[in-house]
Amino acid sequence: MSESGIPEYSAAVIGLGWMGMLYDLALRVPDRFDIDDAERPTPSLDIHRAFYHHDHPGDSGLPTSYAEAFWNRSEINLIAGVDRDKSRLQAFSERYSIQQLYTNAVEMLSQVQPDIVAICTNTGQI
Repeated sequence: MSESGIPEYSAAVIGLGWMGMLYDLALRVPDRFDIDDAERPTPSLDIHRAFYHHDHPGDSGLPTSYAEAFWNRSEINLIAGVDRDKSRLQAFSERYSIQQLYTNAVEMLSQVQPDIVAICTNTGQI
């Protein structure tokens, strides 16, 4: 619990694709790819982006990815990320100053043991 009396929770994101992180850092790409491809196409990312771009209806200014939503909550400490794509892990680390990066979800869960986990990937891939 924090000094203000607000409970604190640790969180991790498994899968740093669109729902995990990319929605708030890049424009959508129409390309399709094989789910088993660890080297999926990643659009150009702006890790310093301070606004949210919406190409679809929604509330402007609200986070649209789990990483950004966790990051914006004062009672949640974003502590780890998991993805097979090392470029996405690097962007996650640079954006959120997170050093606990993993390519294996089971390894992260056993080492970090976060209170909250957003699973943003095909569960057959974790």
